Amino acid sequence: MRYVMAVYDGSEHSYSGVVLAAQLALRNGVRLHVLSVVPLPIVGLDIATDLAIAANVDSRGHLLEALQADLASRGQYAQMALKIGNPVDEIVRYATEFNVGQIVIGLTFKSWFDRWTTRLMLRRLIRLAPCTITVVKEEVAPRGRLALVS
Repeated sequence: MRYVMAVYDGSEHSYSGVVLAAQLALRNGVRLHVLSVVPLPIVGLDIATDLAIAANVDSRGHLLEALQADLASRGQYAQMALKIGNPVDEIVRYATEFNVGQIVIGLTFKSWFDRWTTRLMLRRLIRLAPCTITVVKEEVAPRGRLALVS
């Protein structure tokens, strides 16, 4: 395995996925990649939508900077990437481009609809991904208390 990739959206559960991915990367002596994908809206694009997308990109950029600082304070470097588009397509494209050996995703299921849509997304991702996918469904460590195994 050359790389471990975590998918990060700023939520506590996706942070837990980053924690697990960081531990796996340290344990296996590989580089950690963190990908954040800003989804495009399903409805047509217009000026208001463009502004909303730009605001989401800016917000995710700040989240990635804070995460990188959090990891750096613990002595671990991570390659951060921000993409815009369909999350599954962007995850698969990134994993293929960088020859990722494992993808770690932290998810939460708040409602029946969330569970249904997330399962559809995961099925598609499992079918298309070029590597193993690990799903984290609970918090591994509270934010700001990243416990890395050496």
